[in-house]
Amino acid sequence: MAIRQFLYFFSILVYNLWILINLIRRIYGLSHIILTDFLIAMGNRKWKTIMNSNG
Repeated sequence: MAIRQFLYFFSILVYNLWILINLIRRIYGLSHIILTDFLIAMGNRKWKTIMNSNG
């Protein structure tokens, strides 16, 4: 049960981080990023790409 709770809260954390980055991108006038691209970039640690790309 503890593993299930950890995965549940981790997924909530990742989702909220994705929403926050999209909010920041909208403030700077950039387009939103889809979840799949966000997760790929998060795995590759390309945070500057996430924050600065117009994709």
